[in-house]
Amino acid sequence: RTFSSSDPSHPLMVVSFSQGKGGDLQARIVAQSGNAVSDTVQGDLWRMSVKYLDWHISSFTGSLVRFDHLDGRYLTLEQQLQRGVQVRDISSPEQSDLAFDAHKLIRAFDSWLVLKPLDRLKGIESGVMTTNYMPLEAGAIYEVWQGEKGLEVRGVNETAKAAIERIL
Repeated sequence: RTFSSSDPSHPLMVVSFSQGKGGDLQARIVAQSGNAVSDTVQGDLWRMSVKYLDWHISSFTGSLVRFDHLDGRYLTLEQQLQRGVQVRDISSPEQSDLAFDAHKLIRAFDSWLVLKPLDRLKGIESGVMTTNYMPLEAGAIYEVWQGEKGLEVRGVNETAKAAIERIL
């Protein structure tokens, strides 16, 4: 539930998928810090959301991110209506340890609620960034980067690159 700093020269996270039980895929998400979380994802496509806080005050600049949601969806309307949208909150302590926890006391409150009012201050920007939906395929490995206009997903291995080519 807290923010962690991000290094723009490295991906925010690496997301890989493997075959899970019951036909669902297992997502493994590894943050820059090396902390990881695994969760089940259903559907044909996936996307990730992060909350961010950037500041540019005088010569002080920085960026913090907090991983928020992982969700899956189906390509066909029939499947989507039948099975619904799956959204996994990976920001909660029960689901994730991706964010840096400075102290157990900090985990007791949602720092986003404290930091959000800073959005109105000049030089400080906060918001939510979401990746585009990407193909969900066993064996695929993706990197998620923070770009100028939002999050960018890049296929790392041939499985991911081929899956991206098929949907374009």
